[in-house]
Amino acid sequence: MFTDLINMHIERPLVNYIYAKYLASNAASKMDALGYERNDQNQHSAKDVYDYFKVATLQREQGFSLSRLEDKYNIVDSAGERVRFSPIDAYRKADEINHKENSFAARVVKIGDTFTVIADKLDARTQIWKSDI
Repeated sequence: MFTDLINMHIERPLVNYIYAKYLASNAASKMDALGYERNDQNQHSAKDVYDYFKVATLQREQGFSLSRLEDKYNIVDSAGERVRFSPIDAYRKADEINHKENSFAARVVKIGDTFTVIADKLDARTQIWKSDI
């Protein structure tokens, strides 16, 4: 189930939270009582767990959606490909994200002769990105 949740393109911190809550909160028994079926690993399917914990609502309320940030700042196109920028435009885009978004960090990455912006949830690994721009 854990891998299936990740494959649903849910951010890793939220998957960790959902999986831990599923294991620790007796959610499986509650889901059994509601008629959810278990699989051959004696767990519920990722889709059922997603529905039971109302993950879409959690993502909306807690701001876990990196894809929404990428769309908002146009750093990924409609096909999911990274948008390429000139050096100054990439710097400005990353700087804008780093100054306006408290839960995310961005950095500039060179790809061939062009540049792109990579954003990720702010954590111990990405904290330094904000000071690098």
